[in-house]
Amino acid sequence: MAGKGVRSIDLASAFSVDEVMGNKDGSTVRLPIDELAIHLAGSGAVADELGQLKAGQVADSILTATWAELLTFTGGSDGARAEVDDGDAGSHSQATATGYDGATVDNAGRYSWNDGWGRWVWISETGLAAKANAADFAGVATSGDSDDLTEGSTNLLMKVDERTKLGGLHAASTNIATAATMDIGAVNSDFLNATGGVTITSLGTADAGVERTVRFHIATTITHNATSLILPRNADIDAAGGDIAVFRSLGSG
Repeated sequence: MAGKGVRSIDLASAFSVDEVMGNKDGSTVRLPIDELAIHLAGSGAVADELGQLKAGQVADSILTATWAELLTFTGGSDGARAEVDDGDAGSHSQATATGYDGATVDNAGRYSWNDGWGRWVWISETGLAAKANAADFAGVATSGDSDDLTEGSTNLLMKVDERTKLGGLHAASTNIATAATMDIGAVNSDFLNATGGVTITSLGTADAGVERTVRFHIATTITHNATSLILPRNADIDAAGGDIAVFRSLGSG
């Protein structure tokens, strides 16, 4: 009837609502917004998208605040990645083939899922734990052949030859010949060109966390080793010419 009702275009705008109106079995009803959210997340296109996002997180990289929380997840596939925030200051036993019964490792850090063991293997620190804030380096003094960085009781000394090594890490790429033991940690450059096609069974030894990027010029086989050269999917890799790989040392080979 004329004069009855309110046109929707005459209503005030809002950025949130308490409830919406809809049709239920031919009748107009009100639906609280919380109930609408539950309904959308439970079935239909929105629920499908949420499921895909969750599956994608498990397949790609899981980020958790604590080690205990990470233990509630499975990797989904061999080599799946995860990371526990530096805020978890605890420790636990490293994963092995028989359980979490290896050496003591920090809870915080980067992990890789070993599908055969059904366990998360601690790989390295997150990369943030050892970094200092800029304020920590206030009042820098220089003396002799070292940079003497003093803040309270902290005294960090970096010798000239050590600075030279650090400079090499950001230099242009360096060639290295493939060999049974291709000692990439001994080269002071973070980007290496691997020449030759000799099968690689070891990358030498380096401190835990040392990382090198290697580009292979021709086809080369890299042999998996469960303790000293751990490769994705626990299998050998046949690198083709032009392939690039990133290797990170666990400190034992």
